[in-house]
Amino acid sequence: MKIGIDAGALCGINSGNNTFTLNLIKAIGEKDKKNNYILYSFCKIKKCLKLNKNFIYKNLQPKYFWNDGALKFEQINNQTDIFLGLNQAFPKSSSKKIIFSHGLSFIYFKDLYAVNYKRLNKQLNKMLKDAKLIVVSSTKVKNEFGKLFSKSKNIKVLNYGIPYDFLTTKKVKKNKYFLNVGNNHPIKNIRLLIKCFNSFVKQVDDTYRLYIVTDKKYTFIKDRNIIQLTKVSRKTLKRLYLYAKGYLTTSSYESFNLPILEALSQNTPVVALKDSYIPEMRKYINTAQTTNEFIKQMDLINTSKNKINIYQLKKDFSWDKYVEELIKMY
Repeated sequence: MKIGIDAGALCGINSGNNTFTLNLIKAIGEKDKKNNYILYSFCKIKKCLKLNKNFIYKNLQPKYFWNDGALKFEQINNQTDIFLGLNQAFPKSSSKKIIFSHGLSFIYFKDLYAVNYKRLNKQLNKMLKDAKLIVVSSTKVKNEFGKLFSKSKNIKVLNYGIPYDFLTTKKVKKNKYFLNVGNNHPIKNIRLLIKCFNSFVKQVDDTYRLYIVTDKKYTFIKDRNIIQLTKVSRKTLKRLYLYAKGYLTTSSYESFNLPILEALSQNTPVVALKDSYIPEMRKYINTAQTTNEFIKQMDLINTSKNKINIYQLKKDFSWDKYVEELIKMY
């Protein structure tokens, strides 16, 4: 079969979508030698992306109106049997479409998506109408689809795997800092995170620091013990996870929360507020229903030795398993 893939996320910064796309393409390349793949993007191929003989990379231009312009015409002129919309980009064509949804936060928190709500909602309606299958990253999102769209029975759950560059780790002495990673967006609820951290510093240990890795700095953060980092390489990011005493997340909504998985892979315990994690991760993390519980969990990982079952984590969150299930869908 000939399979087209939306690889537009490869042109972006080191975001969750970028990491997901890069790792899935690598995993497909390792597991599937029979089918032929065409990767559609609007930038030059990344040096870190080594393609097999059954892969073709197409840099389609112009990048403006890419989905409804260059990609649409390419699909018409060079039809594929299946189209994988990794980041919800899918042109109008006769290809059977497997579309990957990254969650429904914009529906539950419409006020936080004032600029993009109409576009995202239009995209969702198109997906529900045209997709042969919709792939989601957790049972949480599948259940949400079931509640909101009773007729949507073509939902499949595939949990992401641990990123390939995070599959190795080592034993180190943890440093006295907490870590948070994510794009600068109100859904991440950073103000609450800072409130919890400042309470911990005041009540427990004022020598701790909080590192926030983001694409754009939060202008309201003035605290000296909170350090914001942007344009961080994957190598540096892995080191930040490795030496952190704990990873903290207070997001109002997450459809997967890849940084949790990255932190766990580096033997770093996680404290997560109730809406910040998915059910599949529950057994690996320290959860909290309230801010007071959250602060108590921070204190617990500060004083105790946390052991994470890395072996089981790799079995539960595997790109090999992901691709095996994806190929069955073809």
